[in-house]
Amino acid sequence: ERCYPTTCGRTTNHYYGEVFRELPGAASACACEQLCLEHYAAGCRSWVYLDLVDAEGEADHTHQMCYLQTGAEMRTGSHPVAGFVSGAIGPVLTGFSTVTTP
Repeated sequence: ERCYPTTCGRTTNHYYGEVFRELPGAASACACEQLCLEHYAAGCRSWVYLDLVDAEGEADHTHQMCYLQTGAEMRTGSHPVAGFVSGAIGPVLTGFSTVTTP
């Protein structure tokens, strides 16, 4: 049995768009991408996932936020920023029809 890593988004290509929804507590970059797909009808085309661990006093706490964006302008060659992953959704099938041939 083989295991394949599940990865979503990129750390070196950043997608920019207008943020229309901030969703705290997303478990991963893949969960953030799924949230974007679920909000496709509302205009989601790209997303940014933030996952940071801060040391506050003696306890660590995490910040996990999913930003859904309406645009998908990609800027390549960016330097990775710790804790940030971004991506864009690909083509989305929103319907289909069948044709009967004689």
